Amino acid sequence: MSTDIARQAKDALVRQFPKPGPVPAAPRPPDLPVDVFGPWQAWIDTAAKAASAPPDYVAFALLTSAAALIGNARTILPDPERSGWAEPVALWCAIVGPPSSGKTPALAPFEAELDRIEKEVRANHEGVLAEHQTRCDIADQVKRAWQDEVRKAAKTGNDRPEKPDDAEPPEPVKVPRLLVRDATIEKMAVILNASPKGLLQWRDELAGWFNAMERYSGTSNRPHWLEMYNGKRIVVDRVKHEEPIEVETALVSILGGIQPDKLSDLVAGSVDDGLFARFIYCASDIPPLRRAFEPVDEARLRKAFSRLHGLNLGDQEGVLAPLPLGFSPDSAETFFRFRQHVRDLAGETSGLLAGWIGKAPGLVARLAGVLSFLDWADCDAVEPPETISEETAARAIRLWQDYLLPMARLVLQSRGSPIDRAADEIMRQTRRKGLRTINARQVRREWGIAGLADKTVEAAVWSLLVDDGLMRRIPKSGPGRKARDYEIIEQGPDDAWDL
Repeated sequence: MSTDIARQAKDALVRQFPKPGPVPAAPRPPDLPVDVFGPWQAWIDTAAKAASAPPDYVAFALLTSAAALIGNARTILPDPERSGWAEPVALWCAIVGPPSSGKTPALAPFEAELDRIEKEVRANHEGVLAEHQTRCDIADQVKRAWQDEVRKAAKTGNDRPEKPDDAEPPEPVKVPRLLVRDATIEKMAVILNASPKGLLQWRDELAGWFNAMERYSGTSNRPHWLEMYNGKRIVVDRVKHEEPIEVETALVSILGGIQPDKLSDLVAGSVDDGLFARFIYCASDIPPLRRAFEPVDEARLRKAFSRLHGLNLGDQEGVLAPLPLGFSPDSAETFFRFRQHVRDLAGETSGLLAGWIGKAPGLVARLAGVLSFLDWADCDAVEPPETISEETAARAIRLWQDYLLPMARLVLQSRGSPIDRAADEIMRQTRRKGLRTINARQVRREWGIAGLADKTVEAAVWSLLVDDGLMRRIPKSGPGRKARDYEIIEQGPDDAWDL
């Protein structure tokens, strides 16, 4: 295909998949201000080195896991003058990175600790579960004996005996859960009813979770999930259930990984219902592979997570309810100035990013609450915090301003055509591999880049790379089939990264 024809094909596809938003100002992810994590700064750095992963992945896995452990035990009151405004403690976090970028090893210590806590809870309920099973067996025997008496009465014409009270099985034992990896919305509702503090939805690949939203024909689970971000009441009404499943306070945090291309496709095809506006996005340049000689302090994480898990809901006249966590007067003033800044910023933005920015006050309040309790969980103080200090509020604001906002700009405004994304991915992998020449057929067959299976798209991609001065076609040197080799002319900055 000639260059002119390839360029025409590219132009046609660009018209089909236009860029709806401006090009993001930052060409790469922002640097993580790791000092905002206070006493956990050194631990995050050590854990990241041990996993050969970016510290960003470790830091936000720590935050999200801690939020799930606190859950409904606390509710954050950001403004003393707005009595109706309360933020639950839940975070939704997407760890964004290509395969082999360190997502799984970075998250592994947290998954292990959460699994350990769940096993301990289960073990503590073993006696209750065994007694419940015994009562169920007895009820079954009593019911069978009663059924025999009913049949005998029917044959002899005698009065039917009444069903004994102990023929009914006892109510199921509710064993609280913490970690859910994959469940239907009905199963999630059942588990939530047994887990008043809330849950953590853990997904190795979040793309599957997003795609499962439309699992039921003609029905979407998105509204239920949007409510679970805010700890609201949900009612799951499905045909196969005689009665709807009601959950009074459904609170779920979410943590998982996703590849940049998949996230970009999902964002580009999304409806603006607030789903993507609820997520924290975390991405980073991939660090070099290295050996870690300093062990990770697993005992420190275990102690902190155990303390957070031990936080209980308050009891208000026999009703379990979250205990309040307010802002101190100084932190409330700092937070109010931040809210004013966010309002001005949101007015200058449009699209999905505007919705994300609009949720900044609630998100920062949640981050400040989690940071407060992470500090407490790592110290010797007995009583948990009752207010959020000005210093902690400032840390949460800086994390949002210096990291989360520029990251959201990358994710929610980088929505180019499949041709642009494929070309960017070719250049990214070329830089990572340190190549000076590449072969187009090998790239298509072995690099796993979306879109290159379509010959029209593939031709347009290589035409774009040549026309932009990034590569040049190496002329054929002999008879036979064209090799389709390309020489890299301009590799670009080593730290370049794009969704």
